[in-house]
Amino acid sequence: MGESDQVCVGNDISSVEAVRSSLRTQFDRCLVSNYSVQEQLLDYGFAHLGLHRQSAIRHPVVITEPVCNPGYCRGQMSELLFEAYDVPAVAYGVDALFGAHRGSVEQLGRPLEEGLVVSCGHCTCRILPVLQGRLDATHCKR
Repeated sequence: MGESDQVCVGNDISSVEAVRSSLRTQFDRCLVSNYSVQEQLLDYGFAHLGLHRQSAIRHPVVITEPVCNPGYCRGQMSELLFEAYDVPAVAYGVDALFGAHRGSVEQLGRPLEEGLVVSCGHCTCRILPVLQGRLDATHCKR
């Protein structure tokens, strides 16, 4: 980044309309594809957690991802986390299934055994069938 470049995230952006044309995202159609921006966002998040003063992040990290996230994307994210932050471990999980599991346990008192999980996002909607308590990935629809 040049000296005049500044990273502002979330509420640190005082006027979104004034900078809308220069905004960058790490996503391309809901998949992380710009890992330099992703690293800036992780730096920002870790700094706000008070972890930026450490030479490494000494905590395991859980990353949520869309269903059927390409292995390449996961590999790039793992490389970023292990090499730039020296995290001890990374776990990945499908974002919609995390939410469905939590909601099912809270509402029904048990994990979801059968049903459809509908995930509506900024770019896409996904339908994820759950059969016998497991994702039926072959019948997922986007």
